[in-house]
Amino acid sequence: MSFKILVMSCDRYAKHTSELFHHCIEKYWSNHPQVYYCLETSNNPYYEPIHSNYSVDKWSLRLVDALKQIDSKVVLICPDDTFFREQVDSEIIEKLSNYIDDKQYDSINSDCAE
Repeated sequence: MSFKILVMSCDRYAKHTSELFHHCIEKYWSNHPQVYYCLETSNNPYYEPIHSNYSVDKWSLRLVDALKQIDSKVVLICPDDTFFREQVDSEIIEKLSNYIDDKQYDSINSDCAE
């Protein structure tokens, strides 16, 4: 896939949310792209950690720092309490990723919550 997934978390919450995130993404999007977990110092048992030295109250700075460490033009950003609850159509997501890259958008927003 032509994009990556970044889960924004912290050492304190990751120990409570990472297992559920892992369970849901593996169940509903088994062929997902590479996942990175943004943490302060701890490691994630499921995905590659990205360590950011900014405190959690500096969320935007942590996000920018994490994005600089990912070698991809397109990154799907997920807060650590976002869980996939339905099957993900990888073909549609890949088309969207390519569209974003082709149009050279710097961001898009989507709220799929009901």
